[in-house]
Amino acid sequence: MRYLFTAMPGASHLYPMVPALRAARLAGHDVLVATAGDAVGAAARAGLPVLDVAEGQEIAPVFDRMLGDILEPGLSDGALMNVVATAFATIGDRMIDGLLAAARAWRPDAVVYEPGMSGGLITARETGVAGVVHGVGLRHPTAWGMFGMAPSARRLGIENLPEHPEFEICVSPDSLEALNETPGEDEAFVIKLLMNPTPFNGGGELPEWALSRGDRPRVVVSMGSASAAMREGRVLTELVRGAAALDAEVVVTTGSGGLPAALDPLPKNVRAVSWLPMSELLPVSDAVIHHAGMGTLYAAYAAGVPQLSVPPSGGQPAPHEVTEARGAGLTLTPDELTAREVTGAVRALLEQPGFRTASREVAAEMAAMPGPTAVMDRLTRLIRATADDGEE
Repeated sequence: MRYLFTAMPGASHLYPMVPALRAARLAGHDVLVATAGDAVGAAARAGLPVLDVAEGQEIAPVFDRMLGDILEPGLSDGALMNVVATAFATIGDRMIDGLLAAARAWRPDAVVYEPGMSGGLITARETGVAGVVHGVGLRHPTAWGMFGMAPSARRLGIENLPEHPEFEICVSPDSLEALNETPGEDEAFVIKLLMNPTPFNGGGELPEWALSRGDRPRVVVSMGSASAAMREGRVLTELVRGAAALDAEVVVTTGSGGLPAALDPLPKNVRAVSWLPMSELLPVSDAVIHHAGMGTLYAAYAAGVPQLSVPPSGGQPAPHEVTEARGAGLTLTPDELTAREVTGAVRALLEQPGFRTASREVAAEMAAMPGPTAVMDRLTRLIRATADDGEE
């Protein structure tokens, strides 16, 4: 079987697919990653064959503009979704020609894509192979971003945009989906396969202190690539100061943007690191503060760690709302955020057992979901059966 995987040009979009990619390779299938931007290097570092389908195209500026717009204070849910959909459509248009060319040359049996990469479903339809949407967290349908690809379809002479794939790999457990107000793929037409997300965050050298718990509770602060820019660094400053006011060890990941000047010098109980894989750090931590990104969100669920979400803005599906409703965490809004609020919220996560109980329940639920090897084996059998039916 030949599987073509495609994702938007960001490592966080590719990472949730890596376990399935590796499982397919270990089972003896041929795999190829077709992507662009930062995801090309991320795939290569994960030991995967990868093709840049937008070489020479300007991709990074589109992401940068989207990030800047998302960080604008007071952005409504509708405005946020419009910003993201417009950016994804722009990027999708710059990738679709290369993606179609790659599929026609490599001739896969299935195209596996993440929900933001609706060009993956277009490619599956245009090449006559199975379309498989691979979740990155809470479910939402391919059709959410497909409407923006209409101009691309017209340019390519495609008359009708596809509405849904044949298969969906769902990495979100039922107790979370029961709280998700945004429906996923149409289950009347799509075969859903549940899969343990087994969070992948990349590899890296770990310091010795990160191998085990310390004498005090460990609180991780990880606000993603937007941390230093978010409200000109004020949000990260308040988060670190608020967490540091507790009798706890605070670990803050700075990313490429570094720390705001206001945090110099750092409180004595704060460690600053540029990056550490959350899948390794969170199992030896007691709480995490993050920007409600799906990657950190599901790594925290998998580790059974309570969460404090500080989303830059809203949007659907709203991960922080689901986390709160599940009883696994709390939310603070970045506008008017104070260190005192942060201290109170983190203290509650550490001292009130209900948050950890709910988090561990989700972790157990995820662990009971089928692993990537079993899911890719079942998917392969289903695709072959479908192909055999079509030949009769």
